[in-house]
Amino acid sequence: MVLNVCGFVAHAVASRQLGVAAYGGLYALINAALIAALPVAFVAPVVAQLAAEFRALHDDGHLRGSPTASRAALQNWPSFTFWWRLPE
Repeated sequence: MVLNVCGFVAHAVASRQLGVAAYGGLYALINAALIAALPVAFVAPVVAQLAAEFRALHDDGHLRGSPTASRAALQNWPSFTFWWRLPE
């Protein structure tokens, strides 16, 4: 409930400070970010459940190097290699 009140106050202050047109643009960006995050919100629990089941069954064929493969894929991605190094 405290977060709801804080969110209400933040939006009230932002709407008064930014004006109608700028606040409309900000709200559109907030909604676009929320819509873009929905697929991840649906996929993440499924992947976590499958990984837990494979780990519990000791099914290494399905889990083969998933953290290592993810780390290698991110390190080979050009935009990450310039400003962020993943721990080995």
